[in-house]
Amino acid sequence: MAALVSIAVAFAGERVLDLPDRYPIHLPGSATLIALFNPQIRGFDNAVVGYAIMLVAAVAFALLAGPYVRDLPAPAAHPEAPLDREPRPRARRGPPAAVVAALLLVAAVLWGLLAWSVYRKHHELRYLLLLLASFSIVTGCLALHDRARGVSLRLRLGRGEAAGVLVLLVVCGAILSFDLTGIPHSMWGDEGAFGDAAKIIAVGDRPADLFEVGVYGFPLASSVYQAAFFELFGLRLWSWRLSSVAAVLASLIPLYFLVRAMYGPAIAALTLVLLTTSPFLLVFARSGYNNIQAVLPLTLALCLVYAAVERDSRTLFFVSGAAAGTVMVGILPWIRSLAGEADLNHKLFEWVLGAEMYVTSVFREVTLENNRWLEIGRLHVVLDAGLWARLLVRGVIRTMAAFHRTDLIEWHYISGSLGGP
Repeated sequence: MAALVSIAVAFAGERVLDLPDRYPIHLPGSATLIALFNPQIRGFDNAVVGYAIMLVAAVAFALLAGPYVRDLPAPAAHPEAPLDREPRPRARRGPPAAVVAALLLVAAVLWGLLAWSVYRKHHELRYLLLLLASFSIVTGCLALHDRARGVSLRLRLGRGEAAGVLVLLVVCGAILSFDLTGIPHSMWGDEGAFGDAAKIIAVGDRPADLFEVGVYGFPLASSVYQAAFFELFGLRLWSWRLSSVAAVLASLIPLYFLVRAMYGPAIAALTLVLLTTSPFLLVFARSGYNNIQAVLPLTLALCLVYAAVERDSRTLFFVSGAAAGTVMVGILPWIRSLAGEADLNHKLFEWVLGAEMYVTSVFREVTLENNRWLEIGRLHVVLDAGLWARLLVRGVIRTMAAFHRTDLIEWHYISGSLGGP
């Protein structure tokens, strides 16, 4: 009975959020909070009271219903999941510690040479070999360590299932690539800039530098990837959009194994079909934007970290981290920015680093002195930790409210058109 009362209290808190116009609440000190964080939430005082009531009700429900939930039987683990923990093979002796330390030192030196070459703005793709060599050495050392601990890195996949997955990928590819030049029949306003950058690289008018800053401040590596499709299939719209289709197809492979490990092969196959036919995915899988390229590293990272936890593998943890951010390609362009040698986009600093236009528009009372900026050419980066804390708190508050109620927040991605139905 008490648990039911807590649910009723939660509904009452939800109701308080709907009454800022008819029954506004005025809390002491709310004006100070609004001036400090500027959350821009409709009926801020009502929202504070409503969420406080719902939080108390949720804690009460958890305390009251917890004993009943703990008595429920645990679900049985799915057998034969491909990424589940396998019986440990017999441990073997690993390489001497001195050898491992020497290899890691070599990897660190190679990474330093790569950073220096990026700083000196060398465009040759051969410098990518430094990145691959450093990554391979660290991965190899961790694999030897896992082997010495008896951790298996094998992937169990029968021939029949492999053939089925291949057929499924072919079907998904046919769906994604159907009438690429006709659907969609037009391009968005700023989409063409990505195609132009890729064409310039494909015809050789700009070096294919993976560590340079590209369109709208994105790493140029995304345009280098699209340029490869222009070189393979010609300078046409179909080739450009095919690069997005290929990125989606590549992300379906780790997605299959991740879902298979959790729920089995049938649910994994159904997931691929549902995702491929999702209208939201089809929009970006057929566009020239580079947004869809981020799906593969994200999905691969989730798949690998799941396997790393199940197998207690240091190697898979490291590779999942490398896949999660493609840190080398995304971060190294800023080495050049510190030297003032990169043509950086001002909007990127406004959005990511909090430049003057953004900070002063959110906190209108703020006037920043020179000692609170880092000047990079004509750009100014905020260094004040207090302002960063206020921006982060504001973002968390607004995002949590937007996830719950889109009518409470304006000018937020979640509550905008792309986050709606």
